[in-house]
Amino acid sequence: MVLMALILNLTAQFVAKWPIDEWKRLPSNAEEVVWNSVDEINERFGIIFVPSENDTPTIRKIREEIHLTIQVNFEHPEIAGQSYFSFPEQFNEACQKIDSVIDDRRDTWEEILTEYFKKNGQMEGAEFMNLAVAIEDGILTSYEWDIETDGDYDESYECTARYSHYYDPEDLGLGMEVLMQILDSRDFKIELRKQLLRSAKKRREH
Repeated sequence: MVLMALILNLTAQFVAKWPIDEWKRLPSNAEEVVWNSVDEINERFGIIFVPSENDTPTIRKIREEIHLTIQVNFEHPEIAGQSYFSFPEQFNEACQKIDSVIDDRRDTWEEILTEYFKKNGQMEGAEFMNLAVAIEDGILTSYEWDIETDGDYDESYECTARYSHYYDPEDLGLGMEVLMQILDSRDFKIELRKQLLRSAKKRREH
């Protein structure tokens, strides 16, 4: 009697996709910004994808899209806990886990990668995201302005800046009603906006 065993070594990839106009440039596969992209996900979810030290992601242009391909880690306990399979039911179960754990979280993976590539200057919106992070982390502060963000990431980021000034009608020799009319007037708002933006405009000109 001859006994034969069939052992399968499976591989699977996740492909993140973006419209090409969301990118400033297409980095090459030799750049660390591409290699380290998979580690950005693994730092938050465990080594659910093969880390860059074992298999580096690949990025390329496909028609009007940018595709980033990363390898799924079958040895992660949420997937299969192993990469070799001897029985058909093991293979089928692993495929089901790929659907539920990887494919169903597509939006999550792409949001993390988008945030990562924006922070590293590869995608549009990097300047604004870095500004928001600087405000949130307390790196950027202002004595005159109250600046804050909504604390959310990616496209939902909002930054606000408020400036307060106390007007005393008596110091100006005006009644409260007259002062309110001036503050609500269109001419005052236009002039105020000009004064607030004057220093910023000068810095841009130089």
